[in-house]
Amino acid sequence: MKSIFALFVSVALFLSATAPRALDVVLLSDTFDDGTVGAYLDGQPLNNGLGGSVSATWEDPGKYATYRQIGTNMVADVSRGPWDVYNFLTSYEVDPTKTYAVEFVQYLPEGTLDPDYWNPHGGVVVMARDQHMAGGGLVIRLQGLDASGWDPAYFSLVYYNGERFFPNPPIFTGNFELEDFNSDGALPVRLEFTGAGTPESPLNGRLFLNGNFKGSFSIDDMVNAGRKVGFVTQTGQRPPGADHGWTDNFVLSEVVLPPTVEILAGTFPYFLPHNQVPLDAIVLKAGLTEDPSLEVTWSQVSGPATVTFGDIHAIQTDVTLPAVGYYTLKLEARDGTLVGSDTVELVLAEAPGETVILSDNFDGGTAGNNIGGRTLNNALGGSLSATWADTLAMAKYGLDGSDLVCHLGPVTTWDEVKFTCTFEADPNKLYALETRIKPATGVDGIYNRACGPVLYSQNDQRFQQSGLNFRFSGPADNEEAPNSVNLVDINGTRVTGWTWSSLVVGADDPRIDPLNDYDDNGYLPIRIEFTGAGTPDNPAEGRVYINGNWKCDFVADDLGNPGRRFGYQTTQLSSSNPLVIGDVVVSELNVDLPNAARHWSVLQ
Repeated sequence: MKSIFALFVSVALFLSATAPRALDVVLLSDTFDDGTVGAYLDGQPLNNGLGGSVSATWEDPGKYATYRQIGTNMVADVSRGPWDVYNFLTSYEVDPTKTYAVEFVQYLPEGTLDPDYWNPHGGVVVMARDQHMAGGGLVIRLQGLDASGWDPAYFSLVYYNGERFFPNPPIFTGNFELEDFNSDGALPVRLEFTGAGTPESPLNGRLFLNGNFKGSFSIDDMVNAGRKVGFVTQTGQRPPGADHGWTDNFVLSEVVLPPTVEILAGTFPYFLPHNQVPLDAIVLKAGLTEDPSLEVTWSQVSGPATVTFGDIHAIQTDVTLPAVGYYTLKLEARDGTLVGSDTVELVLAEAPGETVILSDNFDGGTAGNNIGGRTLNNALGGSLSATWADTLAMAKYGLDGSDLVCHLGPVTTWDEVKFTCTFEADPNKLYALETRIKPATGVDGIYNRACGPVLYSQNDQRFQQSGLNFRFSGPADNEEAPNSVNLVDINGTRVTGWTWSSLVVGADDPRIDPLNDYDDNGYLPIRIEFTGAGTPDNPAEGRVYINGNWKCDFVADDLGNPGRRFGYQTTQLSSSNPLVIGDVVVSELNVDLPNAARHWSVLQ
């Protein structure tokens, strides 16, 4: 059984929905109200003014943290310290087998850091050993306001893995939104976490700002980790008088949360005869950690007939839908008396009618000539007129035995990798793209060259304008993930203009089956059913089959620069065998959904 392969921009190990409020048992807290202005916090007891009965003191041997008065309120002020000494901690040590929440209010520091033009930051540290960077645990940096114009305000994760402090690319980062700040212009922070940061006990956590969920992380390669919690700061004095920022209302709680359950499924219907539907979900203990001891149960809530589950107690299973109609299924997870659940609605419809609108088998060309400007010959059906656009002359006619085919690659850069068809899909219609390909077999470095169809592309040959890439790789011995099926979503969310979200498949995820997915001529017969625009209002969603075998579903609602073209891309940089495209057929599907107003009314 292969897991559902649902591609969301927010795809992560953890749920992106706001978690239910935890049943917090406050251990210790500090309002800082009983301090003296200018006095050091080092050695001072936490006053437990917001609850808690555990005794603890602040540890700051470098004497960087002092009491400060803001109006009538006393807070903690942390002045600048050396680059490798940047936090102050509580003496209390957490238990990595338990789940905690640390909460506080952070006013971001101002100005820029000396001697470089970097913005200062405050933040929180967990699993720290001491004040030094190499023993600093895991830091959530809350970056200061963008006074420099060089290093914009954002939050990010930093930790020491024995080689570096700043993961590259960042594994957890994001921007502040207006709703993340309270009425005083400060950030109310809540970080939930559990684990030790090792392969046996990953440090899992999730961040909320002013109650807004910002993301989740999992770290399993921390070095020199400890068990203490506290604050971090790196502040500057440029310009003179720049505010260090301040911290208030610190609370450390042990939390008890029910399991969180997220069924991985989009709204794409299933069509007869494919009535056996794969099921998969993310189930996490306390919303943070995978735990095989959790008891899970699938059940049917509603539907026109009784379904049959493959295994009602397996997270990954399948269900057989016996009749056309709508079905609501439920997955429940139990952790003792704590219960979490999620539901999903599936629809089974009659097989859609198909009208071929475009096709090309590349007959009529001359091997070695460029394909750019060619009119699709509609030899396999279709009456629309369209041409192939390839101003960079990357696609050429080739021979596969005596058959004319299209060869794509090698390309010369990582950025310019594709060619497209001038046909533009209507985002309010449902299509099927069928094509036969032979993945490129050249190897560059340790990777073989992933390649395949492209949807939602602009009239541009650059990778960052690709939309949604379907990347298929061959069986190279030194490939990290041979025979893989990988969707790359170009979502345009980075400050520099674009990035991608990639769901790289593992051993239990959809892969090319060398025995069953190739046809007798060595091609992968691929069928991609799709609809939508790639936006929040009209997500791009669909399903992938290879040689009639279901591989994955996908949903993408944040394509940064979506277009409406389809085409092909390759990352083949070597001179070895290129991507071979045998033919392509594009059909419009005529869907007759039961009770159509409930699903996809735009298609009716």
